[in-house]
Amino acid sequence: MRQNRVTYMVLVGLCVAFLFLYGERIAYVALYAVLILPALSLLYTVAAVWGLKAEHGVDSDRVIRNDEIVYKVAFTNKGWLPVFCARVVLLREGEVSPFEVRENSKIVSVMQWRKVEVGFPLTCLYRGIFSLQAEKIEVMDVLGLFNFKLNIEKPLEVTVFPALTEIKNVPLSAANISDAPSIRETTDEDYAVITDLRRYLPEDSFKRVHWKMSAKKNELMVKSFQAVNLNSAVLVLNNRNLPFDRPHTDLERIAVEDKLAECVISFAHYSLLRRFPVELYYMNDGLKWCAEGSYSGFSNLYNICAGIEFNNPPDFLRNFKDIVQGQEDFVNLVVFTPEIGRALCDEIRSAKVMGHNLIVVYVETRREGSFPSLDMEIRQMLVEMGVVVYYLAFDEKVGDGIG
Repeated sequence: MRQNRVTYMVLVGLCVAFLFLYGERIAYVALYAVLILPALSLLYTVAAVWGLKAEHGVDSDRVIRNDEIVYKVAFTNKGWLPVFCARVVLLREGEVSPFEVRENSKIVSVMQWRKVEVGFPLTCLYRGIFSLQAEKIEVMDVLGLFNFKLNIEKPLEVTVFPALTEIKNVPLSAANISDAPSIRETTDEDYAVITDLRRYLPEDSFKRVHWKMSAKKNELMVKSFQAVNLNSAVLVLNNRNLPFDRPHTDLERIAVEDKLAECVISFAHYSLLRRFPVELYYMNDGLKWCAEGSYSGFSNLYNICAGIEFNNPPDFLRNFKDIVQGQEDFVNLVVFTPEIGRALCDEIRSAKVMGHNLIVVYVETRREGSFPSLDMEIRQMLVEMGVVVYYLAFDEKVGDGIG
């Protein structure tokens, strides 16, 4: 629009110069025409905009991170005059947005008694609840000198849930039931070890039938396998607020939080799918706890993880001590953290000595720099203790760094 106005002023200047240089009637006609055209264009646009209405919407307001949605603006022209230039600008120039946009602006014409819809594909980059509204919806006159802003409804609300990543080969341990300090209700069997043979019962599966022994005894005999105790997967999330050692940008902070939440969700899914009961600990006005014993409870854990906030005081170490001391049985203790100091390393060592299977998932908080913020000496100490350490670089995907 600025270019159009500059061009128009240059045109007026040329007409004035032509008038002074030649003074003929044609020069006056040209000047009057140039001066009158903007007024006619303005009157026409005012009349056309009177019957124009704009509405917006999205094809889905609840999506998974990295999924794509379509933001739509619909123009309805109920007037007698066509609108030649209706423009939608989605984001302000230079604005940091939780959405990735392919095309930021579109221009359409809306004929009389017609409806025209424009769509903007958006990729949802971060977990959370975000407002979505076009930065500018306007109508410009034919000459591009004037614009009229169209009002739309209140901003839309889009809820973006964390992504679930399939992970593989995580070393969760299952102890023999005889070795456990207390027997849990959730047990499984080691099908590689046959402990006994007994007569067939109606509730037994035919897969358990020992056909050779059944033929020898002339009656159905079934195999009993060694019972094992499925150790719980105790997931401990350090969701204290960033930063720890330096300022972080909003995008860095959100990216780290999203990755931590997605790691927890992926581990919970992996564990429940393999029938390991899951316990989740996180901080929210104190230590919070939830547990699920079967895969049917995964949706509950997912919803809890999706809503976890990272705005808690730095008391993670004290809470971690309480969690370890509260475990009666040997468990798979999985720690998700963006920081590991000497004190936490010592507590992890103590938990390992107690017999727990320790797994640490460390998420890098720095985008720049060639050296990770995780102290290499601490990392080496954890490995020497027998602790499995997964290190996720800032730009690394969960599935690439785990399993």
